[in-house]
Amino acid sequence: MAVQTGDPRKLTVAIIGGGPGGSSCAIKLLRDAGRYCRDIEVFLIEGKDFQRHFNQCVGVLSPPIEEILSQQLGLTLPEEIIKRQIFGYRLHGPTDEILLVGHPDAGATYALKRAHLDRMLISEAAACGANIIHSRVTHVEFLGGDPPLRVRLYSEGQDIEADCVIGAFGLDDAMLSTFEQVTAYRRPARWLRTFITKVYTEESAIKQKLGHVIQAYLLPPAVPGIEFGAITPKDDYIVVNIAGETIDSEHLQRFISLPAVRDHLPNDVPDELDMFEGRFPTSKAVNAYGHRYAMVGDATGWMRPFKGKGINTALMTGAAAAQAILEHGVLVDAFCRYEDLCQDLLRDHIYGTTIRNLALLGSRFVLDAMIDVAKTNPVMYDALFDAVSGEDSYRSIIHRGFRLPIIRKVAASMLAGKLPQRRRKRRSTLDQLTIRKMTVRDIDAVLAIDEKITGKPHAAYYEAKVAA
Repeated sequence: MAVQTGDPRKLTVAIIGGGPGGSSCAIKLLRDAGRYCRDIEVFLIEGKDFQRHFNQCVGVLSPPIEEILSQQLGLTLPEEIIKRQIFGYRLHGPTDEILLVGHPDAGATYALKRAHLDRMLISEAAACGANIIHSRVTHVEFLGGDPPLRVRLYSEGQDIEADCVIGAFGLDDAMLSTFEQVTAYRRPARWLRTFITKVYTEESAIKQKLGHVIQAYLLPPAVPGIEFGAITPKDDYIVVNIAGETIDSEHLQRFISLPAVRDHLPNDVPDELDMFEGRFPTSKAVNAYGHRYAMVGDATGWMRPFKGKGINTALMTGAAAAQAILEHGVLVDAFCRYEDLCQDLLRDHIYGTTIRNLALLGSRFVLDAMIDVAKTNPVMYDALFDAVSGEDSYRSIIHRGFRLPIIRKVAASMLAGKLPQRRRKRRSTLDQLTIRKMTVRDIDAVLAIDEKITGKPHAAYYEAKVAA
């Protein structure tokens, strides 16, 4: 049966995919339609049942997630879907490591179960009036010449005619191929493969091993091919994930077997683990929008390379596409406004690509030196935190962290690391140190975080380190 409307004053939008990108687009369209004197009907087509199925994702939400939800969608993050608040990241280099903690006034970072977020968002879209269709789209057809006048979507359940279609289906091969056949859209040419596994254990073991800190591993030299690995604590399980262009499941097994990784996992990790494979783009799609269509989320390739933040990107692009439709319509000139609204993402893409390429070329030689400098230099410390957490743009990180005085310090640390031990002269005079300006609140926050990480009082932690 065809679902169709003949009222020319009514705008019908079909959205393929009910994840964060598709649901945010639907919510924004329906909530703001009245402000623009629009009569909007939305069909949200999702093949998964989020009560049983879920998108494989680490499930970490970092700033400005709460700002995006509140300002763009009028939503707050329900406490019941938060599995753990994250207070910091421990960055592991080839031989050195550093605990990275954000400023106390920065937004919060949360670990959650992705299915709970998807369920919340699609339920909110339905509450706003979206027609939820649980089916898979099999084909898309543009009708009425060039430019087209309508779009018809065929699914396993029914066909729908709409004024435009939004692609929020991630990197689904079937849907990517469909749009490449019927539009000028071309999928991102490059992406990273990801492998994820879950280790279930007691909450007491998670508290002992990880606390509220994500362990991050950049280009671990013992497992070539992995660009990034992480261990993320949830409530009753731990997520281990890796990313790289040429990795496979054996890379994840080798990563888990590394001593620096096993130290943060329970002792009874099963030999056989369920693994999930995925991808995220590192290059931009071509013609991500056109007459009566626009992509959002992963399908745009507008994610920041080496940083990810796929959920944030999906929410931002979904809301921006809705804003462009409400303000300007559904033809290609209207969707140019969509690209304008996403300029922060697009401008940062080249900086992210630069950082990733530099990391691939030299992080095994430079990362330890950067960590060494960050221990006494607040500029480098903040740059590393923002690079790992994704809380600031790559452009800002480069401008702050790649200044000549910082580069000199990193170079000096690299040189000192290459000198024979007997020739190395490490002065400990105070004039070499840059002291971070910390308030009493800052110090109390660090002490509290350390106790959450270790389960021990602050002094006992350092006494144990010295004893070890």
